[in-house]
Amino acid sequence: MGKSKRKEKPKPRTVPPIGRPAKRLSDPEAATIRDQKILPVLSQLSSPDSKSRSAAASAIANLIEDHKCRKLLLREQVVRLIMEQTLTDSEMEVVVAGWGVLRNLAVEEDWSFGIHLYRQDVLTPVDAAIKNVSELECSCVYMLALETNRRGQVVSILCSTDPPYSSLPKPRQRLTWELTGSLIGLLSSLSETNQELVDAISSLPSVPGFLFGLLSFGGGPEEVTDSAILCMHALTEENDIIVKKILENSGWLTGLLKLRNDQSLQGIAACGIVHNISQELRSFDRGPDGEHLSDFATLPALKLSLDKYGQYYVQANGNFPSDDPQLSRVDQALRLALEIVASIATAAQEDIEDGPGGAAGAIETEDMSEESGTENDACPALKLETDGETGGVGGDSDMELVTGDEPGNVDAGGSIASGSHEAVISYLVGVIAPLLLPLATPPTSQTAEILPVYSRALSALNNISWAASSTMSPNAISPSKEAWASYAQRIWKQAVSPILSSNTADVSLADSITSLAWALSRGAGGKIDLADGEHRSFMALYQAAGGLEASASAIQVNNNKRTEEGGIDTTSLGVKCIGVLGTLALCPSRINVNREIGVFLVTLLASLPKTPTNDAVEALNQLFDIYADKAFDYDELVFWDSGLLVHLEAVIPNVRKMAKAVDRRKEPELRERADEALTNLGRFVKYKKDEKAGRC
Repeated sequence: MGKSKRKEKPKPRTVPPIGRPAKRLSDPEAATIRDQKILPVLSQLSSPDSKSRSAAASAIANLIEDHKCRKLLLREQVVRLIMEQTLTDSEMEVVVAGWGVLRNLAVEEDWSFGIHLYRQDVLTPVDAAIKNVSELECSCVYMLALETNRRGQVVSILCSTDPPYSSLPKPRQRLTWELTGSLIGLLSSLSETNQELVDAISSLPSVPGFLFGLLSFGGGPEEVTDSAILCMHALTEENDIIVKKILENSGWLTGLLKLRNDQSLQGIAACGIVHNISQELRSFDRGPDGEHLSDFATLPALKLSLDKYGQYYVQANGNFPSDDPQLSRVDQALRLALEIVASIATAAQEDIEDGPGGAAGAIETEDMSEESGTENDACPALKLETDGETGGVGGDSDMELVTGDEPGNVDAGGSIASGSHEAVISYLVGVIAPLLLPLATPPTSQTAEILPVYSRALSALNNISWAASSTMSPNAISPSKEAWASYAQRIWKQAVSPILSSNTADVSLADSITSLAWALSRGAGGKIDLADGEHRSFMALYQAAGGLEASASAIQVNNNKRTEEGGIDTTSLGVKCIGVLGTLALCPSRINVNREIGVFLVTLLASLPKTPTNDAVEALNQLFDIYADKAFDYDELVFWDSGLLVHLEAVIPNVRKMAKAVDRRKEPELRERADEALTNLGRFVKYKKDEKAGRC
């Protein structure tokens, strides 16, 4: 990949491209496939007969679906053959089949193949092919003028003097759309590689006009126009180049804003594109007319689509047959809508945390003296170091976030401003979340894999829950919090409890449910009614987490993206289990649960250095929160009666070794968090001793 090749003299078309005959395959089965399937079809790419060349390219496109055949084709340099011979063929049918080969390879191979194509300068022929298709559009189809008749209806008139598109031979129409679909599919796959390639695609002047031109034409195949807007959705994600081009073309932007109101796959994709544009404009003044680009303006359209397609899903119990085109589109539309909702929730949470007043500091824990008023002012020793997860602003600031009283977010009438991030979260919690709960409830049908819609519904509900918890601290009191606490209990009962009782071994599902449980418990201040022994399920899950994560090649993290700001290792299922337990322990009048959790967390610290550093740091932070004040009903009955202080004091040397063992150069953020935890542990021990002695 990317390796320079020797320059070879051009070979005549009659020489079969048989690859490297000197290099033999050690696998007899692979050698047989190569001799019987691969080499014959590759040789036909150089046939004098155009139909044979086209048939060969089509056969290769089909062979790509088979893993062994695909690897053998790549071994025989099929990409070079297609780019040098097939794409430059004089017959359109052969060229179209060649683009189908590249499209299928990009779909089946991983992201590194897209980099390989990029280094082979695939964007040059892509740009040329797009321009050829666009010229056909302009001459035959897309040069339209809009005219208003007496009834005020808009009618389309062809301006071109060329024959209309419908008069072209049917085979030519089919080839044109087939080529268009292959180009879009290839662009979509390439856009999922890296930012350099995305920027290169976005810099091609032909791309946005090509995709928006397809959307403006109502006579094309539905799957092609769907692919066009989905490709644009992928390209606009974190891409200021393409977003700038859209904003500079008022017609494109107006079309998107109209299209997002449609309850269709294309309408949902338009919602996603507008959301992506809104994200790129977060740090800029949008002006008086910029509200129509906000997420708050997009959510009502998504609500209608979720309501419409969610009913299909519930009625079908999540079973969408792949051979049913209509239900397949419903499945695709619903998944996309859920992904966009999840992204909007994450963006709202990040804006809250990054906004004025440093809301992030109030999210996880408050200062130890928060509830004790001036009484604790006499004990200045307890000033914990903070890393974005602990300490910060006081309860008044939290209340402003909960009630929407923060300056700049309140309109003249005293209500939350419609464009504020609090308003977005309020809409997500009050309107969108109830639509997601039926989708996030475990399906009754038995399936080998997690249903895609179910997985994405969990992700969206998780992100909404984290966003909701970001607007309220554990000790804040407001109608908003009480309402959310009630609904959080319902979500827990329908989405979390069934999975806990099933003892799932699916690491991805366990990860999603644990993250959701953490967000729910955190937002409700731990006041979640637990079924008998549910907290022990997270202890058992923590013990199994190491084996689960080791057996999984990768964990798809669909949560709150807090690593940059809060330093939480969100890829660790163990850290999430500790987070859930810590928040559940905050609930008053649940002494036995608190005792079990407190002992569990202290035991993790006593197990150092076997306990991972991230887990130990999170356990310490949770203990600081749980036993922050002697006023808590479990402080005397658990912290002191169980002798937790003695154990915490005993682990200080091991915590110090743990912190020093983290390489500051390789893992600076983890080292900083470990050092802060060590400092806070010493201060915490001193604070509790002074508190017990009556000096605080």
